[in-house]
Amino acid sequence: MTKIEERLVDFKVRLEGRTRRDLEELRVAWESSWSTKADNEFVTRSEVYGERTLRLRLDRPIELDVDSFNMQSTRMELEMVTVACWPYLGSTVDTISKSFGGGTTNLLYEIDNPTDVPLWLEWEGSPIMSAQLPDALTGRMVPIPAQASVWKVRTRKTFETLSSAATPPVNEWKKMRGVSFLAEIPPRTPPTTVPVVVTASAPGTLRCVMRRNHKMPWG
Repeated sequence: MTKIEERLVDFKVRLEGRTRRDLEELRVAWESSWSTKADNEFVTRSEVYGERTLRLRLDRPIELDVDSFNMQSTRMELEMVTVACWPYLGSTVDTISKSFGGGTTNLLYEIDNPTDVPLWLEWEGSPIMSAQLPDALTGRMVPIPAQASVWKVRTRKTFETLSSAATPPVNEWKKMRGVSFLAEIPPRTPPTTVPVVVTASAPGTLRCVMRRNHKMPWG
């Protein structure tokens, strides 16, 4: 995964075995499961906030906490320093799907953002002649050119804006002619309606995707 606003996460892990041999095997298994090039998925669960995930990979070698260990011990503590290439914890992904007909269709989507992290809307649609998508809550509309196949728009500025199943991403980017999304849905935004205009030669579907991100496992 490409690093985007990478976030260092450091923590301690306590390993315990019934015997010294168990402990040695456990340490080997734990260290073998980590890499600087591949992610492990950490999951937190609570009755109040539900399940949230964070993908981590090793940032530097794992260190033994020598103060918590001796040669007869069946337990040890390891000091971990990891990096999250995407800095936020993810929870749910909410999707609103609406149908459009042939010709020009005006649609309304009710979006919200109950989290403590900005929301960057994503749009996924059937073939169109053109579309106008909202730039968050600014009232500004962003034109999307004709799409002959299924397509996707990401509104986060650091991401590839427009992609299509039919053509390479660089070609779709050129079609935007430098026009891009400038805003995001602020944290704690209550339900709010945003407009969309779609022009198509045949009926289809347009989905608004809201990926919920969080700074921490709680709140």
